[in-house]
Amino acid sequence: MENIKVSIVVPIYNVERYIEKCIDSIICQTYKNIEIILVNDGSTDESEKIILKKIVADERIKYVNKKNGGLSSARNAGIKEATGKYICFIDSDDWIDKKYVETLVSAAEKNDSEMVICNIRHVFEDGTIKEKTEQIEKNEIINSREAIRQLFLGKKYRCHAVNKLCRTSLYKDNNIIFPEGKIYEDVFTTYRLILKAKKICLCKEYLYFYLRNRTGSILSTSFNEKRLNIIEALNIIVENKDISKMELNSELQFFYLQEIIALFSYIYPIFNKKNKQQLKECFKKINAKRNRRVYKNYILNKYISLFGKIRIIMINHCPSIYCIILKKIKKGEA
Repeated sequence: MENIKVSIVVPIYNVERYIEKCIDSIICQTYKNIEIILVNDGSTDESEKIILKKIVADERIKYVNKKNGGLSSARNAGIKEATGKYICFIDSDDWIDKKYVETLVSAAEKNDSEMVICNIRHVFEDGTIKEKTEQIEKNEIINSREAIRQLFLGKKYRCHAVNKLCRTSLYKDNNIIFPEGKIYEDVFTTYRLILKAKKICLCKEYLYFYLRNRTGSILSTSFNEKRLNIIEALNIIVENKDISKMELNSELQFFYLQEIIALFSYIYPIFNKKNKQQLKECFKKINAKRNRRVYKNYILNKYISLFGKIRIIMINHCPSIYCIILKKIKKGEA
């Protein structure tokens, strides 16, 4: 099995506090036939010095130094450089178990699958672990339709590009790249990879360690207009013909509305800080006519809880009041 090369892509931007731990976890893999593609996306801190030190220590490292273009741009640069049969992405503030590559490659080869997904351990900077609802409970092989279904339900895994080993050909043969200049890049991309995969292996082991709420990370920052990229990504999925054929209407509706509910966790803290016109435009995009078709009959959706349905009603009809209620709950006034 060690004759199979694996490409590991690490996008790097101003992570001097974390990058050494990340790289060391890759260098120390029990599976040795790897190329480590470090993409420096225009860092202005000491990240490059750490990278250059690591290059001297391990000849398997490829270094790509580029102008800042964002996470998607850095990942795409890594895809271009990748020469392995398999490829995976590690965020530069995260780290992996020493058997991460060995376990996932073994599963892929044994089952002739194009993608392997493992569990993620969510860890805060102080070392405490955040228990998440999504969890792969057993090793199994599923087809593309079931993998899309589970993606929408989010009970076993989510859209993260990390924690997934894919055949590099899924990206290169199907011209799948990450959308540059946007956030929620994984939502734009992961479902496309799954649609092209005939077999997906699920691995119940916790092999990927995800650092939560790091200061300066994309998802820890406050609301900005780019967060509305999620609506664009969701609408592209809704309009995908291959997904339409799968007849997963309830699951897709659940996925869509859960993401809209999650979007409000970024909106309500800035409520009253933005002018009314900006918020009005924001709510208009969220509740646009093209989006409302997804809202149809959600009251009957068996996957959406009663509390979730109440939230959606408020988002649909009185988003401002919903934001006020969330603020009061956060302050302990409700």
